[in-house]
Amino acid sequence: MAKVETAFRDDQREGMAAALTAAEKKLLKKEKEFYKKHPPSTLRLTPLEGRTKYGMPMYLDQHGERHSESSVTFSVEINGKKKWVTVPSIWPGESSPTGSNELTGRYWKQDKLVPFVKGNLSTDKKSFVNPLTKEKMPLFDTAPEAEKFAIQRDMSLQ
Repeated sequence: MAKVETAFRDDQREGMAAALTAAEKKLLKKEKEFYKKHPPSTLRLTPLEGRTKYGMPMYLDQHGERHSESSVTFSVEINGKKKWVTVPSIWPGESSPTGSNELTGRYWKQDKLVPFVKGNLSTDKKSFVNPLTKEKMPLFDTAPEAEKFAIQRDMSLQ
């Protein structure tokens, strides 16, 4: 499941949804309904064997649903410019997300992810470098670009 959070109003999100395929719309609706019933803060994630095709750990929650990355999209200021990034919101760590291979994962809110992203930028400051997988995840100039990336990535994990 991927949870995509941005600063979009519902009417803006509906406009973007018009460009989605039927499968993408169905998936987003299913995820929205799941997270409405089961907020991320209530989920207990148990590690599963294996990793996603991007190298991220996979988990099973107490409701029998699988979770892996659960993308979150937000803005971050880099060198005085607003950039948008899509990153996993599930990371190991007790008090903040880490790039370690600890077993237990948890959903992290944006206030913890912003410094985590800033602390793991590529040397050219054009991408977030995932400390677990070393994958470079691009920074975007606009929210719709980042949102499109999030949806495409989520669909590739299904």
